Amino acid sequence: MWYIIQTAVGREESVCEKCKHAFPAGSYRRIFVPKYIILKKYQGAWHEERQVLFPGYIIVDSDDGEPIKDILAGPLARIASPVCTGKDFVPVYPEEEQFLDSLLDMNDTVGISRGDIVNGEFDIKEGPLRQRSFCIRKVDRHRRLAKIEFLLYGQNRQTQVALEIVRKS
Repeated sequence: MWYIIQTAVGREESVCEKCKHAFPAGSYRRIFVPKYIILKKYQGAWHEERQVLFPGYIIVDSDDGEPIKDILAGPLARIASPVCTGKDFVPVYPEEEQFLDSLLDMNDTVGISRGDIVNGEFDIKEGPLRQRSFCIRKVDRHRRLAKIEFLLYGQNRQTQVALEIVRKS
């Protein structure tokens, strides 16, 4: 099950490392900061860069959130806090976890998707958005980005990922 931890934007990686050292061995399978690849053009060429998918958030994969919540209330309280629904530190819903996990590769990164726009509909040929074009809300063809919408804790959330539209007809 995935639990979400909130921290300061820009400090996700350092807090992730501190959590790995503070949490007891065996209390989690992995702690990670989901990222996405963005395409940026400079020096006359397109370059791939990695950016944080959810700024200010870290994901912990664990069977039990209580030991994690206890440590977040103690030594890590100044730099990280559990994302709770009500007063409980609850995991992300299984179907939401499955959707997000299907977007990520082995390096916890959302890769580049490529496709076409045919008659106003997205036809994604490759990448993590293949067969998931239903979640695309807006495309910026100039910056090669897609704003996607998905559920997290039952509420609509948006983020952006790389999408290269090869052809529009």
